Amino acid sequence: VSIAFDVGEELQQIVDAVRGFAQDRIRPRLRAFEEQGGLPDDLVQECFELGLTTLALPEKYGGSDTLDI
Repeated sequence: VSIAFDVGEELQQIVDAVRGFAQDRIRPRLRAFEEQGGLPDDLVQECFELGLTTLALPEKYGGSDTLDI
């Protein structure tokens, strides 16, 4: 039995974009974020622009409503 985990080209592009964002924008400043207790507004805005913060928002507010909050 063989299981394939091919995510497809479109999803792979999303994965690559998120990975690049995390490595380039978050990782270099991670210690400061931990000391400050969160991400600064500029990075939160970039997360919104990439669509990374809408999963936990209710659909009526523009989110995906996929997480229970």
